[in-house]
Amino acid sequence: TLYHGIGAVLMGSIPTHAIVFSVFHYTKQIVEQQQLSQRRLLTEFTCAALGEIASLSTYVPSEVIAKRMQVSSVTNPGQRPPYLSSFHALGVISRTEGIRGLYTGLYSTAARDIPFTALQLTIFEQLKRLFGISDSSHRGASSGGMWINGALGGVAGGLAAAVTTPFDVAKTQLQTTNKYRGVWHCLSHTMRYHGFRGLFRGVAPRVLWVAPASAITLSVYERMVSLCSKAMAHHPDTERISS
Repeated sequence: TLYHGIGAVLMGSIPTHAIVFSVFHYTKQIVEQQQLSQRRLLTEFTCAALGEIASLSTYVPSEVIAKRMQVSSVTNPGQRPPYLSSFHALGVISRTEGIRGLYTGLYSTAARDIPFTALQLTIFEQLKRLFGISDSSHRGASSGGMWINGALGGVAGGLAAAVTTPFDVAKTQLQTTNKYRGVWHCLSHTMRYHGFRGLFRGVAPRVLWVAPASAITLSVYERMVSLCSKAMAHHPDTERISS
């Protein structure tokens, strides 16, 4: 039961990450080619946010399916599960609840994940420049190795996770109780009755969970950008265009 719903997680994670990094990379390239990148931090923040917005189309349904499967395995132990597989859960939820059911929690997820991804990628790009490994000749790829990229990615992910913890608290509260009208109502209520400590409840485990994941994700992303850029540089069509 520890891995119940992992099929839905994998089914959503692969296209979600592909969408985030594709949109981020190519929108940033377009802005840089148009020489509109004087405000570099704002450009990176905006492009990363756009990538996350696009990726919610696949991430939210996969999370809904995974959560339903996990909850059903805990609340109905020893009984026949209502969902036989991730695809079966997708079909059941779509048929009984429609699109709205698949996108339950969209706004709370967006409130947490859009600022997180925007901050994470902005901090990561800033750290690459700070350490002198942002290689513009490779279309923005890092010239650092996997370990350096991983370390910087872990720092970026950890910082972004810490800053956006209040949104994660709000998302959890909205998913588990019916006391709040929305994200901002939840945040204001938590601040009023529990202070900053309430808003940042669980910040340590969140950072410890997110930082290693960000280290792996961003080091692999940088490696793939470098490999793809070098492959494109030697492609005949690319050479004809550049000449």
